[in-house]
Amino acid sequence: MAAGCRSHGPRPGTVLDEAKRAGLDAKHFKAADEDHFHDMDGGLTLDVDAIEGRNMWIVWTGGNDRFWDAISTFSFGTLDFLRTLSSHPSMHYGRRNRWVYLGLVNEPCFSEAKGPDPNRYGLWLDVRDPNCAPDPFADEKKYPGAKIGARGTTVNPMIFFSLPSAAADRTSGTAPRRPGTR
Repeated sequence: MAAGCRSHGPRPGTVLDEAKRAGLDAKHFKAADEDHFHDMDGGLTLDVDAIEGRNMWIVWTGGNDRFWDAISTFSFGTLDFLRTLSSHPSMHYGRRNRWVYLGLVNEPCFSEAKGPDPNRYGLWLDVRDPNCAPDPFADEKKYPGAKIGARGTTVNPMIFFSLPSAAADRTSGTAPRRPGTR
């Protein structure tokens, strides 16, 4: 019997996602019912269930965190959404040629960034055109999301690994020190 082969991580099925950690259940997350993508399907008439399903498929990951973890691993770090969405002049692509260069469709009602956006951490991200209707998915009252992690409250990342030393330090945002480190 090998003594060093025991897993020290959490057991499968015991780590809660950020919504569960924030005390939210499925009823909290309302499906988007705006027909935002109407024109992309050639103007098909869809019922509310079909609209909600299309919105879920296109806009959200559908709760598939494992997919995004896997794709970032399988791509050996080459999947970088900030670079993909950036219009920084040093990039070989941007809004002007994203389709040709990457095969990606630009979001309508946006314009290419003209400079770093101080409200977006200095990133060169496309800017919503003020002449367009407000983005229905930016309605914080209708779609509040989970105010935890990158979207809100700072959470100590070590709590996701169920390390005992993290239990006393759940919201400080600093990882507990390992024994023997400074």
